[in-house]
Amino acid sequence: RLCIHDPARFRPVEATVKIISALLNLHDPGLFWESPGARPEFLDKLMGDASVREQLSGGVDPNRIIEGWQQGHAAFARSRADALLYAAS
Repeated sequence: RLCIHDPARFRPVEATVKIISALLNLHDPGLFWESPGARPEFLDKLMGDASVREQLSGGVDPNRIIEGWQQGHAAFARSRADALLYAAS
């Protein structure tokens, strides 16, 4: 059970990556992704591609994965600003 006490600060995607990382530390990644009923392609779809699953299976620290997103987000925000017709509010 996961109780969210401060919804404004909760980051569900980051929490998902950290929870999966913790589970992979407890269980064999092959078993985790290849068990009957496992749907790794669903996680890939939610995350945009297989890179998050591959990094998690490879033992990459979840904070490092999240930091990579933040760098990409900053670059996107800069390029997006040039394309906006109206000022962002």
